[in-house]
Amino acid sequence: MERPTTPPSTSRLESDEKEEIPAPTQGDGTVSEYFELIKMFAIARNEDLDDVDIKVAFILGLKLDYAKRAKEFGFKKPLKEIVEHLVG
Repeated sequence: MERPTTPPSTSRLESDEKEEIPAPTQGDGTVSEYFELIKMFAIARNEDLDDVDIKVAFILGLKLDYAKRAKEFGFKKPLKEIVEHLVG
């Protein structure tokens, strides 16, 4: 006699889905501290620092003055160069 199969539980299916991780923001921290958070965010999402989504998240999370400076410097440069420009 064949054993009936049951579909996987809903909770199992939910845990297998990619969980959306909210992007960090600079808040009261320094650009360097914020960059460390962005690096962890990129690792958690399994994405490269120069991935467009990571760069956009970084720029959107910056304080307004830093975001303006980053825009003036240029988005097409590597994220590390943008950070060095903002810190230096």
